[in-house]
Amino acid sequence: ALIPMSNDLLRSTNFDNDVIVGQDVTKQMALGVDYGALLGTGGEFQPLGVFTDKEVEHVDAKALSNDDLADSNGMITADFPVYVRSKVLAKNVDDSKLGWAFNSVLEGYLMNLKTTTGAYIYRDEMNSGKLAGFPYRVSNQITTDGTGLTELAFGNWSDLLVGEQLGLETYTTLDGSWTDEDGVQHNAFEENLAATRALMYVDIAARHKESFIHVKNIKAF
Repeated sequence: ALIPMSNDLLRSTNFDNDVIVGQDVTKQMALGVDYGALLGTGGEFQPLGVFTDKEVEHVDAKALSNDDLADSNGMITADFPVYVRSKVLAKNVDDSKLGWAFNSVLEGYLMNLKTTTGAYIYRDEMNSGKLAGFPYRVSNQITTDGTGLTELAFGNWSDLLVGEQLGLETYTTLDGSWTDEDGVQHNAFEENLAATRALMYVDIAARHKESFIHVKNIKAF
C-alpha cells in the first residue's frame, strides 16, 4: 500500500494525521490479506485463494439441474445452504472451525428467504451470526456483478494457513516517486507530499483442499 499525504496538512493541523493514516493502512492491508485468502489468483504477488484453487471443490449454482436447490439462473432455495454444508461434512473433515464466507448482498438474500406462509427461514439464526448451524462472516471483497451473480465459500477455516514474515513494515519518504492507479507519475519532493509505503510478506495455502467448497453463479437479486 502507498499513501501520499500533503505536507501542508501535516503542518496545519494539531491532531496526529500519521496515526489516522496508520490505522487506515492497517485496515487496508488486512483487507488485502482477506482478498488473497479468498480470491488470490496465485500469480505474481498473490497467493492462491480458496475461490480460485482448482483442487478445492467448485459448484456452479446455475448448473445444478435441481429445482429444489437452484434454478437455471442461479437463484438458490432455502435447501441450498444445507446441501452445501452436507457436501463438506460428508468428507469427514474437522468441524472445529467450519463456517461460511459471503458478501452483504447474499447475506440479505438469505435473511429474506421465507416459507410459503411468510415466515423468515434463516433470519433469527442469522441475527445470531450463524447459517444452517455454522458461523458466517461477511466480506465485501467478494463482489456481486451487475446481473446479481455472486459466490460463497464454506469450509474449515483452521485448515487455511496464513504465514506472515516481519509483520507490517512502514517507510515514509519526502522525495520518492510512484505511479498512481490512473498511470500518472508523482514525485513527493516536487508536489510537497510525504509518501508512506506499507509492506507485508504474507503467503496463504489450504492445508486440506477437501475442507472447502466454493459456489459460484449464485443470483442474489
